[in-house]
Amino acid sequence: MRLLEDHKSGNVEVEFRVLSEQAMQQIAVINGSLRRESINAQLVAAIERLAPPAMKFERLAIGDLPLFNQDCDSAPPRLVLRTKEAIEAADAVLFASPEHNRSISAAMKNAIDWCTRPPGTSIWPGKAVAVVGASPSSTGTATAQQHLRGILASTGAAVLPRPEIHVAFRSDLIAANGEVGEDVLRTRLSNFAEAFSGWIERMRS
Repeated sequence: MRLLEDHKSGNVEVEFRVLSEQAMQQIAVINGSLRRESINAQLVAAIERLAPPAMKFERLAIGDLPLFNQDCDSAPPRLVLRTKEAIEAADAVLFASPEHNRSISAAMKNAIDWCTRPPGTSIWPGKAVAVVGASPSSTGTATAQQHLRGILASTGAAVLPRPEIHVAFRSDLIAANGEVGEDVLRTRLSNFAEAFSGWIERMRS
């Protein structure tokens, strides 16, 4: 860090603030589950608790987005525009995917599709993204995540390849506030957050 000599002007404090802001990582969160007691929301809360301090998470509400309609290309709904703006402003996107009939949720696919339209205005190319998911099943959304990774790759998003986080959820595994009750999972989520942070910096450079 470069320190300025003119302390009376306050330039030292200003420069420190600017550098600190540059180090922050704004993460938009898209949870494909609309349930009030979503276990994927608990998973996101756990990752947030274990993430480096520079990572700041903002949860996006996708449940009120209208169904995608290409007829709206000339005048997209206001809520769609606000969602796109929030994702564009973020450094990265974290997708928390449930598994619905061996695939991602309709709500998540709807949000992704809206953000690719109109032609030439997709916000996905080059955007750093990561995928996680929790389910009561033994495979923990692995199939849905495979589908989601393919969809995101087709949009040009930069998907974190490893580590994969698909959690076979139990009620004692993650509390509602995100506290993790198992050491192995706590380590996995901490390592994931560190890897995602590094991926974001790599995509910035």
